[in-house]
Amino acid sequence: MTNATSNTLSKDGFWTRVRLALRGRTAAPVAPLPHSGGFEAALSRGWYRAAKASAPLTLMLIEIDELADYFTAYGAEAADACFAEVQETLATVLPRTDDACVAVSPGRFGVVLPELPPHVAQPVAAAMAQAVRRLGRPHKASHAGTVTVSMGLAVVMPEGTLDGRLVDSAQQALRRAQRRGIGRLEVVDLRPRQERQAA
Repeated sequence: MTNATSNTLSKDGFWTRVRLALRGRTAAPVAPLPHSGGFEAALSRGWYRAAKASAPLTLMLIEIDELADYFTAYGAEAADACFAEVQETLATVLPRTDDACVAVSPGRFGVVLPELPPHVAQPVAAAMAQAVRRLGRPHKASHAGTVTVSMGLAVVMPEGTLDGRLVDSAQQALRRAQRRGIGRLEVVDLRPRQERQAA
């Protein structure tokens, strides 16, 4: 589970975008979500499970902070080792044995949590961020001095077929978190107001 990144992702394309961004002295753009079978399969399973139980579905998108700067400072090989270690660390904090942390793109991970409302998922996210910090993996290009992650969390009450707004909202939340700094979490709740108030 934790070493699937190299099998599902085109890392060469990612590093090409990073190099081009650095050459232009701009920040590397947030990579769009690819059609990764692992991530899409986990999301579909979570959607079905939550819909069947008439329960909320929480999606976390997690990305290593200052990713392009890490690559510049340490190189691709060290970056790949960092990705693997962070993914393994995130997986240790998952609340249930059938939950999974799936590689979405280099340095970005998806966590699908069916039947887990945001007031439960947010402490899980905080524990994940703390676990990554405790690794103490050096990141000299970050003012934290060590590797950290930012997170976007979106929650929905699934009905019918998978709604793309869930992933879009998690991505938007992640971007907002990254704009605020490093090690941040932003949440989007797509549930109707009455369901949020009843939770």
